[in-house]
Parts: sequence; structure tokens; C-alpha cells
Amino acid sequence: MSNRTLLPRLKYLARRAQLFLSKGPGYAWVFLHWQANRWARQAGLRRRPWLIDESGFWAQLDLDRPLLSEVTAAAQSGDEASAARALLDYFRYRQQPRFFFDKSTRAALLAHIDSERRAATLAAADQVVQRTFHFRGQSVTFEGPIDWTHRPHGNTDWMWDLNRHLYFITLGQALWYSGDARYAQVFSDLLTDWLTRNPPDERQPNWTDPFEVACRINAWLWAYHLFSSAEALDAATHLNLLRGLWLHGVYLDTCLELHVPNNHLLLEAKALALLGLCLPEFRAAQRWQTRGRRILEQEVKRQVCSDGVHAERVPHYHRLIAGELLEWLVLLDNNDRAAPQQLVDRFVRMLEFERHITRPDGRIPLFGDSAHDDPHVRFNPMLGGAALLGRGDFKLPQAALDEMTLWLLGPERARRFNDLPARLPLPSRSFPAGGYVVMRNNWETSGLYLALDCGPFGYQLATGHGHADALSIEVHGHGRPLLVDSGVYSFHLGTHWRNTFRSTRAHNTVVVDGQDQSVLLDSGRAWRPAQVTLNDWATDPHFDFVDAAHDGYHRLPERITHRRRIFFVKPDYWLVADRLAGSGAHDFEALFHLPPDVHVDLDRKTGSVQASGLAIIPLRSPGMRVSLTEGWVSLRSGEKQQSSVVVHTLRAVAPAMFHTLLCPVMPTTTEAPRVSDLTSDVRNQLGNPVAQVTALSVDTTRYHDIVVLDWRSGLNPKRLGPYETDATLLYLRCQADDPTPSRIALRHGTYLALDGKPLVKTSQLSAGLELPGHAKHTEYTTQAKSHAR
Repeated sequence: MSNRTLLPRLKYLARRAQLFLSKGPGYAWVFLHWQANRWARQAGLRRRPWLIDESGFWAQLDLDRPLLSEVTAAAQSGDEASAARALLDYFRYRQQPRFFFDKSTRAALLAHIDSERRAATLAAADQVVQRTFHFRGQSVTFEGPIDWTHRPHGNTDWMWDLNRHLYFITLGQALWYSGDARYAQVFSDLLTDWLTRNPPDERQPNWTDPFEVACRINAWLWAYHLFSSAEALDAATHLNLLRGLWLHGVYLDTCLELHVPNNHLLLEAKALALLGLCLPEFRAAQRWQTRGRRILEQEVKRQVCSDGVHAERVPHYHRLIAGELLEWLVLLDNNDRAAPQQLVDRFVRMLEFERHITRPDGRIPLFGDSAHDDPHVRFNPMLGGAALLGRGDFKLPQAALDEMTLWLLGPERARRFNDLPARLPLPSRSFPAGGYVVMRNNWETSGLYLALDCGPFGYQLATGHGHADALSIEVHGHGRPLLVDSGVYSFHLGTHWRNTFRSTRAHNTVVVDGQDQSVLLDSGRAWRPAQVTLNDWATDPHFDFVDAAHDGYHRLPERITHRRRIFFVKPDYWLVADRLAGSGAHDFEALFHLPPDVHVDLDRKTGSVQASGLAIIPLRSPGMRVSLTEGWVSLRSGEKQQSSVVVHTLRAVAPAMFHTLLCPVMPTTTEAPRVSDLTSDVRNQLGNPVAQVTALSVDTTRYHDIVVLDWRSGLNPKRLGPYETDATLLYLRCQADDPTPSRIALRHGTYLALDGKPLVKTSQLSAGLELPGHAKHTEYTTQAKSHAR
């Protein structure tokens, strides 16, 4: 190996080692202990408890239970067929523990599921009958035996979806809807084939990842209750399924990823607890339940921030975890078991975050490793939480429960949900611990929405799902996405594509000198990830304002701090102001990613772009260029589409500025505004020009707006024409030639004067933003003329 390749390799390994050690000695011990145990099992130096012969399975059941005496007698005599029939009878008619559905609630449950949804499920089940499987945008039909390790185009995610067996649930639901025994027979055939050809082995592709084992436990438990409740299981298949569930339980208990303290460990622990609660007949069930519950509650406390945001800062995984917690809490409730209040409180906060981060179209923004659809996201946690907790603020107007959430909740909770009046919380909110801000003008599906990512690079203990996307935004309005995040694409289709979608250039933020904000060390780690500070946040019915910054470009020889302020004038526009402070000449690029398949009009004279109902209007500074380039958007994992990206490019000596108006427009009714620079007109009290203050006007035939942003700290008096203020943010809306504004917003200011006469006076005493380590300040909005009287 030459020095040219050796030195980068050594640098990479040194950085990996430093990242590993930065997690602390406790993490190092857990990781090394887990790896050593795995190696010892594979080398035959430690016992693999799942390796038993078929007769040994009976010893894993608690046959001392009074109702299992017939099973015990048959098993002890060696009559396995009779023991299997007696075991099936026992499970078929036992009353406890309660699952989510049974024969007694069948008619009431099916009454909530309309013919359209039944037909869709039957069609999906018929595809499985034909051995056709569709995942990640790719359909595969197996003409002969199923290849359980098949990876279309090398996509391992597809193989995992095939082996998670969520279509077992589809087959069971189809049986309930139709009574067609074909679905039970196909389930039996697939289950038997999978167990025969996939014996448990840590080196076998479908057992190497404990997370996938946990996913199968979820699916198999549902399939077990669907088919056994319908009395469609024969004794041999029932015994196979029980054996398979025991194998999965003992394997997961042995191999829990204690060294992966993110969603993997949390969801594996939940699956283990679920299995232990649902099948107490296993001798190990109490251990599984106790251990799973302890780790689950510990990880929820550790992984869910105080404001409810999951620590990986990925809305997709947040929704997944909230849905799995909903399943656990419903099961506890069904069996009259109390959940710890702390767990319930964190779950409620998770739903509050999901309520706000969800776009008006019901989808989540694609921050981090998010995708719009994933079969592993089985339930709607927010609507399910509304029914479980009786919380009308989690019920969207006109919302209906989806099929899987109906099956989870049961008919009584579904009725309760339908009767629950929806309540609308305040539309805009910040989540400072998790690192998100959401701006809305209302909760209508046609309303305006902007989400800002202003949090850490993922979860410090496990950064694998983080992107270099500090201060990126998504925008939605008039019922459609307007600016989109690029999404995840795939973990397994090459490092190039993986990091293309993780890069800063793939997000709606600013790139400096062509570099990522955080150095992407490989497909899952980052070196010196950008640290974000949320400086300020304010909201009221008329305006929202946020101020945040990151230090990702401090590693450059001439350090740059990116600070982004967003001011929302409801319901007209967002002003996005980016300040790149530091020294030296740099190449700056502000990026705006449009949804796929939209028509884009670029006015090269003004630099304005109109696309899909959004006007992107820059305040042109000397030397700034506006161009269109191609980018990629992945709405669903494993799929990617080309899209257009609006790029504002500036080669300048820092500090440099971008000011961009984002104005949702309706083609026939909304007039795109004109933006003008007023910065040179800002003066101090001596009449001299002021540095670090920008001002602009926003004009249509309906209004004339003035916005002044002071980037300095403290309260600094300044003048613009007839106006004087010391505010950090000043907003004025005037009509025609009347200089007395009809709408005013001040942020961190004490006064506004017009022609030397006080127009507004305020103080620093009333409530405003409350952030850890920040003082409270005033935001002020008014119909100013009434105060003038």
C-alpha cells in the first residue's frame, strides 16, 4: 500500500477510534463484551441455547400448569401428535392474556373496516398467494421455491422486508375478511419453508441482525393470533409456529444489541417484552418480559428528549418508535397492567412532537434517514394515542383510523375515537431539546407549513441516521410540498449514494466552499459534526420568528459561522435570512430543493423562480448568481427521482448574506411580491451607515412591508427613513402612502418612533421565548393606530 492510500486510511482509522473512545468507558465495555460473546458462540466456546432438537422443545414449556395436564401426559409418553393437538386446544380456548382482538370482538371490529379497505387487503394477500412480493419499489415473483436471501439489485433492505413477514398479517386479515382457507394454507407453507431453510445461526443472513429477529416476533405474534382465533391452524403448523416464536425469543434474549443504544435496542427490548407477556407458557417468558420491560423503559428515558423528540432526530424513526410504544401500552391496558407514568409521559410528548412535525398532507418531513413509507411503521401513533388517552388534541379534523390501527385498538376504542372531538393546539411550536421548529398559519390541509432542523447531528451514542443538514427546511403549502428534503434512499446501495443523500448539498441549507457541514467519515459516522445553537424563537397568531446558527464550518482555515433567521408573516411569506460570518473569501451556495416532476420558471433578470406554487425570490446582492441544477429526492426507501434545485451562488469575502423570500402563490389569485434592498438607508443616531444591519421592502399591490434585521447583540438604536427603533427585528406593514403602519412586530426592542414621536413602547418584562439558558423577552404585535390614539 502506497503512502498516498495508507495515510488517509490511517487517518480514517484514527478518527474512528477517537469517536469510539469519546462515547466513554461504559460504552466501550458493553461493545467489547457483546462482540466477545458473539465470537465465542460462533467458535463453539459458549453455549447457543437455541440449539435443541424437536423433542427438547417440550421442556421449554411450563407443562406444570393445571390446564396443560393432557399435553404433559402425551408429551411424556412420546406421542407428539397428540401433545400437539392438545396444545392447540389449550391455546385456542384460553382467555388470558388478552391480545388485541379475538373471536368475541370479531363482528364489532369488522364493522369498522369498510369494503374498500377489505378489498385492498384481499388484493395484497392474493399477491402473496401468487408468491409476488413488492418492497422498496421493486416487485419479485418467485416461480419456484422462495429465495429468502434474494437482494434485487443488491438491495439488502428488500431482503429484510421479505423476511420480516408482515405479509403474514395480511394473509391473516384476508382470512378474517373472506373465510377463504387458501390464506391459511399459504401461511402454513411459507412458515414451514422459512423455518426449514433458515435455521438459527448468527452467520446466517436472516439471523445475523437481532433487530430483524425482533421485527419477525412482532409479525409472528399477530399472525399467531389471527390464524388461531380463526381456528384455521392445524396442530402441526401451530406447533411449528410456537417453536419458531420460542427460537426467536431465546435468540433475541441472548443477542440483544446492548451496544447499539438507539432504536434497535429499544425496539428489540419491546419485542422481547411483548413475547414474554403474550406467551407466558414458555418457561423463559417471565425473564423475557421483565428484562424487556426494564430495558425498554430505560431506553425510552435515555433516548426520548424532554420535549418528546427521539434522540436520533429522524421523524421516520420517531414515528416508528411511537407506534411500537402505542402497541405496548395498548397491550398493557388490555391486560389491566399499569404502565409507568414516566413512560406514558414520554409517549405523550412524542405524540405532541409528531402532531406538530406532521405536514398538512399527513406526511412527515424527510429529515435524516426518513422515508414516507416503510412497512415496519405499522400504526398511526398519533391517532391511536388520541383513542387510547382520550386526547382530542391528537385527533386531526376529519381523520380516520387506518386498518392496522383499528385492529390494534379494537372496536370500543375505535368508537371512542369517532366520538372524540378534535381540539386544535397552537399551530407553531419549537422543540429546543430535540432541535426542531415548526411554523404554521393554521391546521387546515391547505395551510402553510415550514419545518426547520436546528438540532444535533443525530444521537451522540449512535449517529448512524444523521445527515449533514443543519438549518435545513421543508416547506408545504396549499395542499402540496413546496420544498423537500432529499430523504434517505438506501443504506445498502453503495457508500457513494448513501453519502450523496446525507451530504449538505442534498438539503435546503447553505454550503460553504463545496464542503459538508459535518465530515461524513463513512456511511454511518461523522467527524466533528456541526453543533447547532437555537438562539431565539417567538410565535403569535400573526408572526413567527426563529434565529439559529451552527459551527460546522469552523474547521475551515478561515472559520465561517452560518446563522439563519426565518421570519414568517402569516399567511403571506417567509423571509429566510442567512448570514455567513467570519473572514476570507469563500464560495457560498444557498440551496432550495423542489419536489420531483414540477415545472420551473426562472426569471434570469430578477433571479426569481416559480415552481409548484412557490415563488423563491432572492434579494440580489452584487455578484450573486441564480441557477437551476439537478438533484435527487428519495420519497421512499430504495427509490430515487431526479428533481430541480435552485442554487443561489456567491463568491464573497465574509461576512456574506443571502436574503430569500419564500412565497406560496396560487397561480390565479396570488401576486408574487417584489423585494428591494433598503440596507444602505439604515443609519445610526449620528446619521452614519450601520454595519451588521439589513433592511428590505416587500411589495405587492395589497401591501408595502418593511423588515429590518439587526445582527448585533444587545439593543442598538437605528433609523430607517422616518422610523427609529432599538429592536433586533422590526416589521412594518403600511398602506399606500400612509407612513403609520397597520401591523407591527418588534423582537427584543423597547420602542418604535415615527418622525421622532413614540409609536410603540414596550418592556422586557412580559413572557416570550423560554429556552434553557435564555432570558425571557417580549414579542409585540399590534394594530398600531389604536395605540396611537
